[in-house]
Amino acid sequence: MKLIICKYILRYVFCVFPVEIAGMLLLPFILPFVPKGQEQLPRMFRWFDNHESHLPDNKHTDIDGLLGPTSERVKIGYFIPGKEIAPDIHQLTLNPDFGFFKLLWHRYRWIAIRNPAYYFKFVVMGFTVSKLTFIYDVKGDIKYDDSESFWYVGDKEGYRKGWYFNTLEYNGRKYSELYAVIPYSPGGKYGLRMRIGYKMRSPKSLKVGQQVQFETSFTPFKKLGG
Repeated sequence: MKLIICKYILRYVFCVFPVEIAGMLLLPFILPFVPKGQEQLPRMFRWFDNHESHLPDNKHTDIDGLLGPTSERVKIGYFIPGKEIAPDIHQLTLNPDFGFFKLLWHRYRWIAIRNPAYYFKFVVMGFTVSKLTFIYDVKGDIKYDDSESFWYVGDKEGYRKGWYFNTLEYNGRKYSELYAVIPYSPGGKYGLRMRIGYKMRSPKSLKVGQQVQFETSFTPFKKLGG
């Protein structure tokens, strides 16, 4: 496991990180020319884009685009909640006071800082599931059971805290993922979050045609439960 993690970290440092830095430097000069209603970067700059607008046969109804999902757009004031349709669900209208420079900053924040080079991580560094025949192995702090979802970990409220390391052998190649969320104290609000490798989760969640992202993230003081 240690050798695989070291290999993935080196892959990130030499393959992904330079693209992330290039995006941070170039996007301030690209984003001013992207119209307000457009959710994609020009084709030649797609490596720095969000993946969800571009993958074929995308079924997401709440895609991130250049500003994040609907919940994020409400939070930053791009959408204004209006008439209530159902409990906690409102009609949304564009905020006419959401100006050019505010749009520019939040687009940059979303695709250059929060989700840098997402399209590159999915399409170039990831892999596509073409069949559901593979060998799968899971190690972790609890026993894996493919009939249960409790083994999975996450930093949001409702997910258990802990770690797992899974490996998928597929088309003659092996893909692995380490995911750990470790609170600093029992029930603590802050902890370590680390995700290195391919974001596969459980084999029962994989679908034919799905693109699996390569990811390397390490947050030593992550707020948990939000």
